[in-house]
Amino acid sequence: MPKSLIFESHNQKIMIEIIKAVAYSDFESIESLVRQILHKFYDPVIPKAHTEYFINKYQTAKAIEQQIKNGSTYFLLKYKGLNVGYLGLKETADFLLLDKLYLLENYRGKRIGKKAIDFTDHFAEKLTKSRIELIVHKENFSAIKFYKQKGYKLIGIVPNYFETGQIIENYRMVKTLT
Repeated sequence: MPKSLIFESHNQKIMIEIIKAVAYSDFESIESLVRQILHKFYDPVIPKAHTEYFINKYQTAKAIEQQIKNGSTYFLLKYKGLNVGYLGLKETADFLLLDKLYLLENYRGKRIGKKAIDFTDHFAEKLTKSRIELIVHKENFSAIKFYKQKGYKLIGIVPNYFETGQIIENYRMVKTLT
């Protein structure tokens, strides 16, 4: 699988690159994106302290490095050479988990998410997985709509229980590849 992909859009070359995160500096770039993106979305719907707890526990450069050692794969999403988002995937025995897909707000609607989903489909096919699953916050209405447009079906509610006592209800969505 190529390390970097370039996509064309509307008769002009738009540089959208999906680059596998392998160096610690890549993980630091992802952490920087995390801190810009997650607070903006989650703080209005869950306590800010929980968002910070989640970031510190699961999305620091060190935590990402550990997840990669445990089988996750992260990618930086670049638009015209700038880091604008990230993608996290994890292979399971039965399916590919689309674990993370986040974009900076100013870069949504530029086909970056669509290309990340196409890339994820291709990644799953390379692993001979016929199913992709994801978990999305139940109040992330634009993401839910986007995933439905990309062929995902809502199949249930998944509560996440955190050590802080916080309980977050999410939706589980599944896409079957043909």
